[in-house]
Amino acid sequence: MCLSITAKCNLDCKHCLAKSDQSATDLSTRDIFRIIDDLAAEKVFFVSLFGGEPFIRRDILQIVEYLSRFPIGIAINTNATLIDEELAERLSKFRVSYVVSLDGSSAETVDGIRGQGVFDQTLRGLRALRKQGSKVLVSTTVLSRNYHDLAQIAALGKDLGVMGVRFNTVFFINNAECYLDDILLTPEHYRYLYNEFENLQKEYGNFVSGSLLQLMESVKLIKENGLPADDDHRELTVQPCGAAVNQCAIKPDGEVLPCVLLWNTPAGNVLHKPFKEIWDRSATLDEFRRPFALTEREIAECMSCEYRHVCYTGHRCIPYFIPGGIANKKLFCIKQWL
Repeated sequence: MCLSITAKCNLDCKHCLAKSDQSATDLSTRDIFRIIDDLAAEKVFFVSLFGGEPFIRRDILQIVEYLSRFPIGIAINTNATLIDEELAERLSKFRVSYVVSLDGSSAETVDGIRGQGVFDQTLRGLRALRKQGSKVLVSTTVLSRNYHDLAQIAALGKDLGVMGVRFNTVFFINNAECYLDDILLTPEHYRYLYNEFENLQKEYGNFVSGSLLQLMESVKLIKENGLPADDDHRELTVQPCGAAVNQCAIKPDGEVLPCVLLWNTPAGNVLHKPFKEIWDRSATLDEFRRPFALTEREIAECMSCEYRHVCYTGHRCIPYFIPGGIANKKLFCIKQWL
């Protein structure tokens, strides 16, 4: 479960899939405790707290302490800018891991994406967590502003002693949809990244991961091996991913989502119905649990492309829930950059 505990954030990053909303009313502490009770009763085994920025909430330690009472793994997704040594020490009493957003290896890159002074603030928070022995995964969203910096980010992660660095693609919703021209990777960027992908694997192995590297690996396999001999060129079946199958999300207003990436696809609200009822009976969630087929009539120009399985599978939301849908191929078509 990805549990968003606030819509507020101290930053306003151009690639944010959630979009900071300072005027929003977040779930109360009591509501969050009730939701945690429901999740524990349904034997949810892992909860990722995110926002907005979770550490904006003054009751964050209360929430972590309450969640720690249950046999549930806990991660916090954070930009780390609000974490100092005192807070890191208090957090160290709980079994929490952290996903820290870091989009560059220098102030020049990070501050250009996230705001003045953010790089230094993030490193301060990250180092405070590592000083306490906390497990940290660095998460980097790869953009036109930082695509050249991946090896240096991985090296910085090694120096900081984190568990690994995750390089992710952009999901074009909310802020990211509004700033496409400023963050979108071009075919030239992708060609550079395809070559960089092999260098990163050779240098860092499993220390680096993420959806971008999965994409590059899929493309590499097709280039080397081609499609299966029995592949059907008349229809493309899109299988379910993890959305509404082994994961879902709850927004700061209580709306349940099939996945945190489907921020604008509500399936029911836990303030009005028990989580179990939404999980079991939501037609929206059920939609994502079933495969569906795209026919040659719908995507005729894609049927002869050997990379169609890469573009149309994996994340169920790509390319069905991006601006313009499958008509807007500049946001997901692989053929354009090979």
